[in-house]
Amino acid sequence: MKRMIQHVIFYCLIYSAGGHAAFTEPEISQLQAINDNSEKEMKSSLNLLKETLNRLAKDMPERKKEILDLSLSWNKTIEKKCQVKIHDSLNTDAEIAERNACLTSEYKLEKEFMEKINL
Repeated sequence: MKRMIQHVIFYCLIYSAGGHAAFTEPEISQLQAINDNSEKEMKSSLNLLKETLNRLAKDMPERKKEILDLSLSWNKTIEKKCQVKIHDSLNTDAEIAERNACLTSEYKLEKEFMEKINL
């Protein structure tokens, strides 16, 4: 009896995991490509922001602490803002791309603001 229960559980797990795939292989590949591209854009905008912050710290050493404190605070706000903004896409296929798009946009805004400080 115990062995029969184990078999039933085993086959249920296999059936539920593989038998009801939500996407076809091309759709999975497309979704992965979209997520990869959005990740690349987000990392690029974050790197540009970091470069701007490093340049500001070098150009204005007397304001370095103030600028870095602002950036830390701003990044906390970005995280919270993007959590609220993508709430409707949580646990969906669009979640990763939506989060990355929000982060990309917000990092660009922070970078633009920081660049204006050094004028």
